[in-house]
Amino acid sequence: MARRSRRRIGVVMAVLAACAAGVAIWIAYRAIAGVDMPTPLTPPPLSLASTTDIDTRPATRRPEGASATHAHDAREEAAQAAALDRYLRGRRDHPDPRQRMIAWYMAAKASPDLALRRRARAELARLRAASPDDPLIAMAQAWLCGPPDSPCTPSELDAWSQTEPGNAAAYDDALARAAQSPAQQDALLARMARADRHESRFHELALEVVAAFDDYVPRPTGPAERRLLREWGLQDDVDSRRHVIAAAHAWAMPIAGLHGVGRACRAPVPASRARDCRVVLMRMTRTTTLVERMIAFSLLERLARGTPEAAHWTRELQRLRWWSAQMATLATGPDYWQAFVRYGEVEAMRYLLLRAGRPLDPPPGWRLGSR
Repeated sequence: MARRSRRRIGVVMAVLAACAAGVAIWIAYRAIAGVDMPTPLTPPPLSLASTTDIDTRPATRRPEGASATHAHDAREEAAQAAALDRYLRGRRDHPDPRQRMIAWYMAAKASPDLALRRRARAELARLRAASPDDPLIAMAQAWLCGPPDSPCTPSELDAWSQTEPGNAAAYDDALARAAQSPAQQDALLARMARADRHESRFHELALEVVAAFDDYVPRPTGPAERRLLREWGLQDDVDSRRHVIAAAHAWAMPIAGLHGVGRACRAPVPASRARDCRVVLMRMTRTTTLVERMIAFSLLERLARGTPEAAHWTRELQRLRWWSAQMATLATGPDYWQAFVRYGEVEAMRYLLLRAGRPLDPPPGWRLGSR
């Protein structure tokens, strides 16, 4: 990632940290409950980047003047989206392969233009051929295949696990696809248990996405964006606006390694599967990403219910919720960014809590949402 990014974008990670508690807990709950999530995740409401979901039908119950405001906001979003599209289009020939990958993916991910999606898939395949050892480019091979374009090929589906055979997270999508075959799930979990690590690489990917917006110059601020900046307590300047857009797009990238294990290891499971699940989940407890740890703690607690071990995982999960709930007030400066770059999301939270003199364990009786 460019050095300039590391100097300028502390606010990005502060914004990400501020919304991490709600987003991570929502993702963890849905993954453990076996509820399908959109992939990529819908970004939090941080930027004016799309008009896909704007309701332009006449409003019958809006206050007087609200319809005009709504229409103006829609035009503002459309203009911002067009400017962003032009910027990303210009990065499709970036000399850095990862930056080209991100530009093509962002251009094609929500596009109804099937020809563009197919061109993007072909470009991702070329990038893979040119950088066969890059795990992020390998991950991206399966991001654009499937509906509404055409089915994923085996080479697209297996690219990541072929590049990182020792990373259990690389097999999670295959585990999710095997949901109707318990025998196949067991075989995949056994292979994941033999792996030496579990790394979704979301932290690494987020840094690359943030770097992609180094040179973006937003359009002049409109009323809707001005209101948004005020709500977040951010300045109405080019850097702050660029940071917000970068943060939103970082959260919109796919998070791998969640669906398959979240379903296959949800108790009750047979004893043989539980053993492999515990090995995989124990590795997830050491990842740098908040949501992966929360899923691991939750599933381990379920697998251990009825034993003294369950209380340990309950405490670990509650502690992590406490940490994430503090970030809205703590992750407001460059200290968090520097810690995030060096240690990752979870350890950056620990660092800020210790630096602020706050306890690592929640007070007795604390629950998420309480003060």
